Amino acid sequence: MERVTAESGACRVMTSSTAIERLRIEPRPEFADILRDEPFASGDRGGRAERINRAFDRLVVQSGTRLSGPVVLRLCLLVALASGGSVFVLTENLLATGLTAGASALVPVLELAVRRARRRAKLSEQLPALVEQMLRTARAGRDWQASLEQVALRTAAPLGDELRLALGRTHLGLSLGDALGELPERTGLPAMHVLVAAIRLAERRGGDLADCLEDLAKSVRQRAREVRQSREATALEWASGVLVFLLQALVVWLFVVADPQQVSRMVASRASLALAAAAGTILIAGWYCLLRFSAARRGA
Repeated sequence: MERVTAESGACRVMTSSTAIERLRIEPRPEFADILRDEPFASGDRGGRAERINRAFDRLVVQSGTRLSGPVVLRLCLLVALASGGSVFVLTENLLATGLTAGASALVPVLELAVRRARRRAKLSEQLPALVEQMLRTARAGRDWQASLEQVALRTAAPLGDELRLALGRTHLGLSLGDALGELPERTGLPAMHVLVAAIRLAERRGGDLADCLEDLAKSVRQRAREVRQSREATALEWASGVLVFLLQALVVWLFVVADPQQVSRMVASRASLALAAAAGTILIAGWYCLLRFSAARRGA
């Protein structure tokens, strides 16, 4: 009787294990991008609109926001409508309403730009520790993926979140190098390109990459020191540029609100209209050059 009970229990165990095997999901690399948000950029290299879409996609991803691109655009529209409507109710001035709506529509985009700058600074501070850990892994000959999983659990956000997100794609069947392939685009750090390329090279061809990682660690540490030294100068440049822009915008605002008829008289004169257009163009070009210069200094 006991033998029959044991055999029936063994049959139940085998049946349950067989059911588990049937329910197990095999890794499918083609499903690795199933949860990725649809970007605005289509992948075409040409065209100014395509470059703008690609830049906007990078801004949304690298800012670390949980909002998707379409949601950000809807938020810009809502902020513009709310601000422009409030100004129209208070002043009943169409020109002031248009200027306010156009300026306020950029507020969510500027917020994302500020968040991306702060996130890049935090990632730059965390990257040297990651490279040092990878260097110790290369010297000890341990498994790359297991070591990275341990590092990801100990690393704080935002680098820890990016590592855990990338390593989660390995459970879908991707190799470690392919799973980490989006880190350079998501973080915006040039040094991340070198790190991912080194991991891919180690997977495909093998060999000792300790020397390469050691050079990368020195470069990252040097870069971190340079970033800390130039951060105060960059912040001062941004503060002065924002102050000049706000003062000029305030002058235009007071000019429109104080004497709305002056605007109609200026529009009636071609010389005044051309002068105002030239001044606005110079203002926008100067502000754009300042932003590009600051971005180039941070990304250099």
